Amino acid sequence: MKKILPLAALCIGLSACNQNGNNTLSYKYIPVKDGSKWIYLDESGKQAINTSFASAGIFSEGLALVSNDQNKYGYINEKGDYVIQPQYSGATYFSEGLAFVLSSEGYPQCIDTKGKVLFELKQADLATTFHDGLARIIMQGKTGFVDRTGKMVITPNLDEAGDFHEGMALIKKHGDNGTLYGYINKEGKVIVEPQYLFARDFSDGLAMVVDAQQKGGYINKEGKMMIEPAYTRATEFSDRHALVFSDQWYYLDKKGKTKGIGIYQGVNKFQNGVVGVESDHKWGYVDENGKLVIQPQFDDESNFFDNGLATVKVNGKYGIIDKKGKYIANPQYNDIFGNLEDDALTDLPANFAVISNYVDVSSLAESLLNNSDDRSFRNLSSDTRLKKICDAYGVANMYIDGYLLKDSAEIVLGPNAVISQTEYFFGMPMGHDGQIFEEVVNADPLLQGVQFDIVIKDKQMELLNAIKEAIRKKYSATEMASAATDDPFVQQLQRKYEGTQSAPVNIKYFVLYAENMAFVGTISEDNEVVLLVHFKK
Repeated sequence: MKKILPLAALCIGLSACNQNGNNTLSYKYIPVKDGSKWIYLDESGKQAINTSFASAGIFSEGLALVSNDQNKYGYINEKGDYVIQPQYSGATYFSEGLAFVLSSEGYPQCIDTKGKVLFELKQADLATTFHDGLARIIMQGKTGFVDRTGKMVITPNLDEAGDFHEGMALIKKHGDNGTLYGYINKEGKVIVEPQYLFARDFSDGLAMVVDAQQKGGYINKEGKMMIEPAYTRATEFSDRHALVFSDQWYYLDKKGKTKGIGIYQGVNKFQNGVVGVESDHKWGYVDENGKLVIQPQFDDESNFFDNGLATVKVNGKYGIIDKKGKYIANPQYNDIFGNLEDDALTDLPANFAVISNYVDVSSLAESLLNNSDDRSFRNLSSDTRLKKICDAYGVANMYIDGYLLKDSAEIVLGPNAVISQTEYFFGMPMGHDGQIFEEVVNADPLLQGVQFDIVIKDKQMELLNAIKEAIRKKYSATEMASAATDDPFVQQLQRKYEGTQSAPVNIKYFVLYAENMAFVGTISEDNEVVLLVHFKK
């Protein structure tokens, strides 16, 4: 659940932004964890479905996402019957008639309520539920959006973005001045330039933003400030009210008028006529007049749902109460799924997104060889000097280790694959204690070789072989036996990967020789794919 913190502390990622605005959710049945299994309770607190599950979610559009003992996800109806059999390693809840699941190969697929696959997103690292007709995806570290047919309507070129709400999506831009927040419309046009230290989704036509003085105010969809920044804490609007704090907590209406409700450590958002408040580390509820209608007594709580129920936590156990504070289910359950529109009370995944497990080794190998020709590899060659690398990548990302200049900046190659580190080899000592000797910089030595460490979730050997074949094809390279090469640099590396130095004796590797380069590929002790390119003189 989202509790309100000082504005200076609000630094959550956009993937955690609140998921409000979905009117298809039903809290008629609430999942609770009874022992090691999940069951559903009805509005009287009795078990509603005579089946238990390994995990269970709130019903959305008549279906609930559940998993079995084999950790496979499927969807049930309100009778507890499977409408879509448990077969997916990951899945989202249904939104706007669609859901994302992971295919047998691990990439996102979009399905309808019958389980029919409508389209696939093989190159997406992540796909979220639909909002305002668009679904957010992440590809190679950048965010974009697809429509209900899978068509890319906003190209993945955003640093980060939230889901669309009321036709607007929150965006984050990373730059020299830090991270700033703004908004785009459904055509991908920037309506509000990134300029705020923090921001929330639009709701009731307004969005909460934090200015450079770390004060919260509210803008409209044209970016005009409708309620001036004056508050050290603030919530988004809900039921035509927001909660703001200056000397105490206030209800705030859309005209900027306030009504004091008291001093509390924290608040939840206003919903269904009440708001959760924290006093002396216990949570209770106040009404729209600021009157305590349920005394602070809970360790944690959710907003009240449309059916007048809320979930609470007491002494490590979970239960359900009505608006009078009466238990309809005593706090006896090990876990509970809270308000899907906010967060669960616990760390149970809310199933807003699926994260790809797919590894396309052929595409990754081709991606690794981008910007390469017969004399260069990824724009590097024997003519590349030290200053070019420092200028291109920035010394701040690098550190020195003998003859090596190490760059720890990550480079995304594709779904589930990233160059985690790059090492540049020079023919003279670089320095010590993380500093490049001034005389080395002035000498500006030429590059002798470069090594890439590639992290992927699985298929390491398949990727190594795909890289080998891609290099063989592009450079007309031939495989050399250890005794066949007279290149001392490559011989040194061969000895290392044959186990005479730090690598395991049984490690797999290859050596390829081309006209202008030699290549050594291996899998490290850390299960990373390693490729070293030596530029021959």
